[in-house]
Amino acid sequence: MFVKVSGINDIWEGGVILVAALDRRVLLVWPDGGTLNAFQGNCPHQGLPLDGAFLDGGLLTCPHHFWVYDAGSGVAVDPPECDLIAYPVKIEGDGVFVDPDERLPNPLPE
Repeated sequence: MFVKVSGINDIWEGGVILVAALDRRVLLVWPDGGTLNAFQGNCPHQGLPLDGAFLDGGLLTCPHHFWVYDAGSGVAVDPPECDLIAYPVKIEGDGVFVDPDERLPNPLPE
């Protein structure tokens, strides 16, 4: 079930914000030149909130452990063994909606 997590004016291209979707933290990530994505809002390493994660081009970095993820897919770049969970996201009107009950598959490594 999609739930509204923010307004479209709360995030901009090149931005990252932590929001709540039902009982979960969700990280909205909008890479420059990309699409708006939604990922788990806690780091998969130790479960700390990803508030303060930073985006550099297409790479998202955890503020706690400096693990790096692809900002378009959530696939781990460094170290490569711990992907972020991705959730469906859609924009309707001026709202951003996420379905925290459905996990998107991470792309297979090439």
